[in-house]
Amino acid sequence: MPITQSDIKLMASQELTDRDDAGGRMTGNEVPDGSVNNLFPDISRLDRVYGRVSMRKCFPFVDTADQSTYYGAHAILTDPPDDPLVSVTMFSEGDPTDRREDARDRVEQYVIQGPRATFFLMGLHPAGMRTIVCWQPVGWGQPKVGEVLFLRIQTGVSQYVRITEIESERRT
Repeated sequence: MPITQSDIKLMASQELTDRDDAGGRMTGNEVPDGSVNNLFPDISRLDRVYGRVSMRKCFPFVDTADQSTYYGAHAILTDPPDDPLVSVTMFSEGDPTDRREDARDRVEQYVIQGPRATFFLMGLHPAGMRTIVCWQPVGWGQPKVGEVLFLRIQTGVSQYVRITEIESERRT
Protein backbone atom coordinates (compact mmCIF):
# COMPACT_ATOMS: atom_id res chain seq x y z
CA MET A 1 0.00 0.00 0.00
CA PRO A 2 1.59 3.35 -0.99
CA ILE A 3 2.22 6.10 1.51
CA THR A 4 -0.13 9.02 0.91
CA GLN A 5 0.00 12.66 1.96
CA SER A 6 -2.54 11.98 4.71
CA ASP A 7 -0.11 9.43 6.23
CA ILE A 8 2.48 12.17 6.89
CA LYS A 9 1.80 13.88 10.20
CA LEU A 10 3.34 16.29 12.66
CA MET A 11 3.55 14.96 16.21
CA ALA A 12 3.93 17.00 19.40
CA SER A 13 6.82 16.72 21.83
CA GLN A 14 6.29 16.08 25.53
CA GLU A 15 6.14 19.77 26.44
CA LEU A 16 4.94 22.50 24.04
CA THR A 17 5.87 25.59 26.07
CA ASP A 18 8.68 28.15 26.27
CA ARG A 19 10.08 26.82 29.54
CA ASP A 20 13.68 25.59 29.54
CA ASP A 21 12.53 22.00 30.05
CA ALA A 22 10.13 22.08 27.07
CA GLY A 23 10.64 19.70 24.18
CA GLY A 24 11.61 16.13 24.93
CA ARG A 25 10.49 12.95 23.22
CA MET A 26 7.76 12.53 20.62
CA THR A 27 4.29 11.82 21.95
CA GLY A 28 1.34 10.14 20.26
CA ASN A 29 -0.43 13.51 20.04
CA GLU A 30 -0.88 14.72 16.48
CA VAL A 31 -0.52 18.45 15.83
CA PRO A 32 -3.66 19.25 13.80
CA ASP A 33 -2.84 20.50 10.32
CA GLY A 34 -4.21 23.90 9.36
CA SER A 35 -5.58 24.95 12.75
CA VAL A 36 -4.66 28.29 14.33
CA ASN A 37 -2.27 28.18 17.31
CA ASN A 38 -1.67 24.46 16.93
CA LEU A 39 1.95 24.88 18.08
CA PHE A 40 2.38 28.49 19.17
CA PRO A 41 0.16 30.75 21.29
CA ASP A 42 -1.09 34.14 20.14
CA ILE A 43 1.45 36.97 20.23
CA SER A 44 0.69 39.26 23.16
CA ARG A 45 0.95 43.05 23.01
CA LEU A 46 3.95 42.98 25.33
CA ASP A 47 5.70 40.39 23.18
CA ARG A 48 5.04 42.53 20.11
CA VAL A 49 6.50 45.62 21.80
CA TYR A 50 9.50 44.10 23.56
CA GLY A 51 10.13 41.03 21.40
CA ARG A 52 10.17 37.37 22.33
CA VAL A 53 11.61 34.13 21.04
CA SER A 54 9.22 31.18 21.06
CA MET A 55 10.48 27.70 20.22
CA ARG A 56 8.53 24.50 19.74
CA LYS A 57 9.78 21.00 19.12
CA CYS A 58 7.73 18.69 16.93
CA PHE A 59 8.36 15.55 14.92
CA PRO A 60 7.53 14.52 11.36
CA PHE A 61 5.91 11.09 11.41
CA VAL A 62 4.70 8.59 8.82
CA ASP A 63 1.58 6.80 10.10
CA THR A 64 0.75 3.76 7.96
CA ALA A 65 -1.04 0.50 8.62
CA ASP A 66 1.75 -1.52 7.01
CA GLN A 67 5.53 -1.37 6.70
CA SER A 68 5.77 0.62 3.48
CA THR A 69 9.16 2.21 2.99
CA TYR A 70 9.37 5.98 2.98
CA TYR A 71 12.29 6.82 0.73
CA GLY A 72 13.02 10.31 1.93
CA ALA A 73 11.55 13.58 2.99
CA HIS A 74 12.31 17.24 3.28
CA ALA A 75 10.62 20.20 4.89
CA ILE A 76 10.75 23.81 3.78
CA LEU A 77 9.16 27.07 4.86
CA THR A 78 7.53 28.51 1.75
CA ASP A 79 5.04 31.03 3.13
CA PRO A 80 6.45 33.70 5.44
CA PRO A 81 4.29 35.03 8.28
CA ASP A 82 1.82 37.76 7.33
CA ASP A 83 3.12 39.86 10.23
CA PRO A 84 6.38 41.61 9.18
CA LEU A 85 7.52 41.65 12.83
CA VAL A 86 7.44 37.83 13.04
CA SER A 87 10.18 35.64 11.63
CA VAL A 88 10.41 31.86 11.49
CA THR A 89 13.27 29.41 11.29
CA MET A 90 13.40 25.65 11.34
CA PHE A 91 16.29 23.41 12.34
CA SER A 92 17.09 19.99 13.69
CA GLU A 93 19.02 19.59 16.89
CA GLY A 94 19.62 15.93 16.04
CA ASP A 95 18.62 14.60 19.46
CA PRO A 96 15.14 13.10 19.97
CA THR A 97 15.22 13.89 23.70
CA ASP A 98 16.70 17.41 23.76
CA ARG A 99 15.03 20.30 25.54
CA ARG A 100 14.37 23.94 24.70
CA GLU A 101 17.50 25.11 26.49
CA ASP A 102 19.59 22.93 24.12
CA ALA A 103 17.92 24.49 21.08
CA ARG A 104 18.31 27.97 22.57
CA ASP A 105 22.03 27.37 23.10
CA ARG A 106 22.40 26.24 19.50
CA VAL A 107 20.66 29.34 18.15
CA GLU A 108 22.68 31.63 20.41
CA GLN A 109 25.95 30.18 19.16
CA TYR A 110 25.39 32.18 16.01
CA VAL A 111 24.42 35.47 17.60
CA ILE A 112 26.65 35.84 20.64
CA GLN A 113 30.34 36.47 20.28
CA GLY A 114 32.38 34.35 22.62
CA PRO A 115 35.81 35.02 24.08
CA ARG A 116 38.70 36.10 21.88
CA ALA A 117 40.20 33.14 20.02
CA THR A 118 43.64 31.80 20.82
CA PHE A 119 44.66 31.39 17.18
CA PHE A 120 45.41 33.60 14.19
CA LEU A 121 44.32 33.25 10.56
CA MET A 122 47.15 32.62 8.09
CA GLY A 123 47.00 34.60 4.87
CA LEU A 124 43.97 35.63 2.84
CA HIS A 125 40.78 33.58 2.87
CA PRO A 126 38.61 34.32 -0.20
CA ALA A 127 34.82 34.44 0.06
CA GLY A 128 33.25 30.99 -0.15
CA MET A 129 36.39 29.19 1.02
CA ARG A 130 35.47 26.02 2.94
CA THR A 131 38.77 25.69 4.81
CA ILE A 132 40.48 28.16 7.09
CA VAL A 133 44.14 27.87 8.00
CA CYS A 134 45.26 29.13 11.41
CA TRP A 135 48.27 29.02 13.70
CA GLN A 136 48.63 29.23 17.45
CA PRO A 137 51.34 28.60 20.05
CA VAL A 138 51.77 24.98 21.15
CA GLY A 139 49.74 24.18 24.26
CA TRP A 140 46.92 26.63 23.63
CA GLY A 141 43.49 24.99 23.42
CA GLN A 142 42.14 24.20 19.97
CA PRO A 143 38.56 25.01 19.00
CA LYS A 144 36.22 22.00 18.96
CA VAL A 145 34.04 20.52 16.22
CA GLY A 146 30.59 22.11 16.41
CA GLU A 147 31.80 25.44 17.81
CA VAL A 148 30.97 28.61 15.91
CA LEU A 149 33.70 31.15 15.32
CA PHE A 150 33.11 34.83 14.70
CA LEU A 151 35.82 35.96 12.30
CA ARG A 152 36.49 39.66 11.81
CA ILE A 153 39.17 41.51 9.90
CA GLN A 154 40.44 45.00 10.64
CA THR A 155 38.24 46.61 7.97
CA GLY A 156 35.16 45.50 9.93
CA VAL A 157 34.06 42.66 7.64
CA SER A 158 32.90 39.68 9.70
CA GLN A 159 31.49 36.18 9.28
CA TYR A 160 30.29 33.30 11.48
CA VAL A 161 31.87 29.90 10.73
CA ARG A 162 30.86 26.54 12.20
CA ILE A 163 33.71 24.06 12.66
CA THR A 164 32.94 20.71 11.03
CA GLU A 165 36.40 19.15 11.08
CA ILE A 166 39.81 19.93 12.59
CA GLU A 167 43.24 18.86 11.42
CA SER A 168 46.29 19.94 13.35
CA GLU A 169 50.01 19.57 12.97
CA ARG A 170 52.87 20.65 15.19
CA ARG A 171 55.63 22.68 13.55
CA THR A 172 58.80 24.04 15.08
